[in-house]
Amino acid sequence: MIPFFILIKFFYLVGVSISLIFLSKNFTITLLILCDILVSILIILLVVKSRALRKANKTIECEEKLYESLLTSYDSVRGFKHDFSNIMQSIGGYIFTNDINGLKKYYSSVFSECKILNKFSSLNKDVFNSPPVLSIVTDKFYKARELGIDFNIEVLTDLTSLNIDIYEFTRMLGIFLDNSIEAASKSSKKVINVIITKDIRNSCDLMIIENSFSDKSIDTNKIFDKNFSTKPKNSGIGLWKVKKILDKHDNLYLNTSVSDNLFRHQLRIYY
Repeated sequence: MIPFFILIKFFYLVGVSISLIFLSKNFTITLLILCDILVSILIILLVVKSRALRKANKTIECEEKLYESLLTSYDSVRGFKHDFSNIMQSIGGYIFTNDINGLKKYYSSVFSECKILNKFSSLNKDVFNSPPVLSIVTDKFYKARELGIDFNIEVLTDLTSLNIDIYEFTRMLGIFLDNSIEAASKSSKKVINVIITKDIRNSCDLMIIENSFSDKSIDTNKIFDKNFSTKPKNSGIGLWKVKKILDKHDNLYLNTSVSDNLFRHQLRIYY
């Protein structure tokens, strides 16, 4: 497409030069107009192709992250299944020796691994039927896990039916999760909870993102101001961008609060 565009541009310049030398003024103007229309069409086609390519690359990226998630989940389940016989024998040893305290500790370790497997199983297409949301959540899930953060997520609504542009939704979701991961990583509890559900009584979809934190002096009224940040070298425009998106829509309502040692965003998306 691009070489063809360059070729057309070349002939366009040649045609204009010839017409200026040999042809009438009216014919020259007509040729200029036609060539301009042709070049404009080619530019539009290039833009459309470029957007389609970016969308295809984004889809591929989502699929790759999904594959990584499923592969990790599969390996974990396969490893757990392989060790199941040994696990049962170990439990039998504690029972045989009547070591209840040892059995409790062992059970706690097994239960922790089962919880991780359950969290992996939640990251699938049946739950996240929106590839962009799945991509964001999967990426943040693994980042949180690497930092030792307990990342819990529950989706109880159809993500494709949200009354908001998916690009704007994922922008806000990404900003919320980035902030949550940073705050939770510095806290002692290290937990993030995400719930996306349908609030039928209030005719809206509800997303709740909460995280543990250590900065008890945070002002929930100032965090949306431009350039406000608790980090010395940070530009502080993340939540300011969220506010700009919220201000554009009259069906979005965000409540930010602190309670029970958790920092919480509650975003309502009205039908």
